[in-house]
Amino acid sequence: STKIYTYGMDIQKIFSDDSKVYNDVVFQLRTSAADEKTAITFVGTAGDYKVKDSDDAQQGTTDLKLDTGNGTLELTGLDEGTYYLVETNTEDGFNTADVITVVLTADGENKEVLDGGLSSATMGIQKLSVIVGTETGSNISLAGFKVLNQKGFDLPETGGAGTWMFTIGGIVLIAAAGGLFL
Repeated sequence: STKIYTYGMDIQKIFSDDSKVYNDVVFQLRTSAADEKTAITFVGTAGDYKVKDSDDAQQGTTDLKLDTGNGTLELTGLDEGTYYLVETNTEDGFNTADVITVVLTADGENKEVLDGGLSSATMGIQKLSVIVGTETGSNISLAGFKVLNQKGFDLPETGGAGTWMFTIGGIVLIAAAGGLFL
């Protein structure tokens, strides 16, 4: 018989003002940070999802919602590898969290558990504290970490397609000022 080992993530969402409202928070787990098409499909209910199998008749989703009672998200059925946890929506008044890079690495001697020294999570340039443990009542090894959202607002993107008119307008104004000066 062949043994297949799967792993998971245990995520706790916290807000900088200690609010406990988690209704609008949505994550996606991707294999490429920038490509939404690489989002992994899961089945389950808010806060508790497992990777959708090909023979699973249940409707899958890539939008992962938190358990609104305690702000947790548990993802199971993952292979070893690098994943990107992307927050696609959050509560009003808060910035979305930076993309979180999660590396799940099995223990070299005991493939049933994750290696606490090699498994990691980073949010932008900040390294998150990862606690490797097992889910109660099962043998699923989980990498646990907290995701913090700060209050604030998102700055508009610069250099986008909508800035060309301002560039042309600025050049025209400079040319007009130069012409008037001469």
